[in-house]
Amino acid sequence: MNTGLQVLFVEDDDTIRRCPMSRFDKLNQDDPAESFPEYACKRMRFALVLVVIEGERVASVFDAQYCLMQFDSDGRRDSAFIQELIQLLDETSKWPEPDREDKIINGRSLFAEERWKHEFSWEPSPEMEQRIFQTVLQGE
Repeated sequence: MNTGLQVLFVEDDDTIRRCPMSRFDKLNQDDPAESFPEYACKRMRFALVLVVIEGERVASVFDAQYCLMQFDSDGRRDSAFIQELIQLLDETSKWPEPDREDKIINGRSLFAEERWKHEFSWEPSPEMEQRIFQTVLQGE
């Protein structure tokens, strides 16, 4: 069993647009030659879909993550957004707490997880999720 990753942007009008993994990688590596001018100054929804591949075809969807990406005025990843995301991911880490006699709970990671849900991810409707999976499975 092989696996693969597919990226699909969801436009403001709910149109699903595939993004080649090579282009998405270049965007995330801050390649100066890579941009999405149509997304300039927008916060876009996208789906990262982990698929099972049999032969040369997608056989099934294994998992999906639904994230947001902020673009700058040139259509590249917004660096301030990414720095904020990195800081938040560190805050969601559940580092071991030293043994304490008091019963104080460190809620830092819980608050960070809630912030992740509200500012850096989105939840598709069942219909939208079905459309995303169909797009992946049909290879459109």
